Amino acid sequence: MEFNKVSRVLVVDAIVDVIARQIIERELVPGNRIPSEQDLAEKMNVGRSSVREALKALEIMGVLTRNNEGTFVADPDDDFLGKPLSYLMALKDISFNELYQLRCALEVTIAEMAAEKADQQDLDLLKSLVEKDKSNSIEEKVKSNVSFHLCLAKASKNKIFYEIIKSLKMILTQSQFTTIQRENSYLEHEEIYKAVVTKDPQKARLAMKTHLSGVYEHVIP
Repeated sequence: MEFNKVSRVLVVDAIVDVIARQIIERELVPGNRIPSEQDLAEKMNVGRSSVREALKALEIMGVLTRNNEGTFVADPDDDFLGKPLSYLMALKDISFNELYQLRCALEVTIAEMAAEKADQQDLDLLKSLVEKDKSNSIEEKVKSNVSFHLCLAKASKNKIFYEIIKSLKMILTQSQFTTIQRENSYLEHEEIYKAVVTKDPQKARLAMKTHLSGVYEHVIP
């Protein structure tokens, strides 16, 4: 009986899976120190170089962080998903066409849920952001535009929706400098806000769909 050699890449993936699983199962939590490369290599019966590659991969993904004192489980920041998503878009040649298809699939539902679940604090913030959309400053418009979509996601009361939209923040900010020049952009946000404040889910869905269709047509000829 013959056995094929185990790929080093598979070993690295296996190490990543072990550490990631411990974090998912809360055996490791943010701030916990990870054992040294040598200790991990001995415990897992693998090469130290494979451990080093696995830790580096987890660091790139934002799961781990390193300093002079060692390697620790990271406390997820605002760009926890955004960094790997940016790498993914570059490496997989994901287009803005595909990105906006994702947004259309996701944000229409977010608008509907926001109309059902937004509280007064959400509504007050959405109103202020709509007002800022009318600013003469392009930078201020971009900031309020992106914040408007983040606020809607938060108002949906679905944490994973909010985290996904937050992860797109950097990419959205880049594209907003183009889309913000559309004359109807702030009016479309206003229509979404009106639907949310009157608690009309279907109207919110339609308003968001209209808004994203206009964005899509402006960015992607």
